[in-house]
Parts: sequence; C-alpha cells; structure tokens
Amino acid sequence: MSYRKSQQTPSQTLSRAKGMRNKLKKCWSKETSYSEDYYTGGSDGQCYPTALVVQDELGGKIVRGDVPYENQKIYDPHFWNLLPGGIEIDLTSDQYGGDGIIPVKKSVKLSVISGDRRNKKYWLLKERFKENK
Repeated sequence: MSYRKSQQTPSQTLSRAKGMRNKLKKCWSKETSYSEDYYTGGSDGQCYPTALVVQDELGGKIVRGDVPYENQKIYDPHFWNLLPGGIEIDLTSDQYGGDGIIPVKKSVKLSVISGDRRNKKYWLLKERFKENK
C-alpha cells in the first residue's frame, strides 16, 4: 500500500480532514470501538481504526502515544495521524477534550508506526466510510 505525499495545501488538507470526520461520525459505533463493552458513543475508542482510514485517504504515518486518563495517573494508548508535510491531525481528539481535528496538548508522542490492517474494526469502519462517500 502506498502512502502518497499530499499535493494539497495545509488548509485544503485540514478542510478535507473535517469533511472526513463528519463522514466518520456517521460510521462510528460500538462495533468499531476499541472496547465494545465500555463504548459511550461518538469517537470513544475509535482512534486506531480512524487513524488507519485517514492514512488510507490522506497518506502519512500513524502516531502512537499516551493520553492521561481521567485521574491523570493512568494513561490510555491513543493513535492519530502525521500527514505528509508534517501536519498532525487527530479526528478523535474530542474524547480527550480536543476539537476532533488537532491532537490534544496532553498527548505524549511515543512512536510513529505504519499501522496494522489486520484489525477487524478498521475493515468495518473502512467499509462504512466508503458507503458514506
């Protein structure tokens, strides 16, 4: 799979990401969430499959990091995107108090990964995303 370089300006890329987020919001569900048993709605638990879909559409890499959980002593693993040109976006940052586009400042970047497409939740979300185009 090729992760092409974007030919878009940063503002065009962010505009496209916002449009993708609107489509993804319609696709997210308990079945695409990391933890079906604790899913509370919206982007909750959707970071990894969402980051993979964004990578498919916009290229770049996936960032793996940790975000402080409610009591600030426990960290949740979290994933977002590093796009060509160095733009970081996180379409699920609202689950940690963000705006759903920009990564939250309290995220601790640990590594950049290529992503594993064997994830069943990714395939389900990708299928729903394609149907919503």
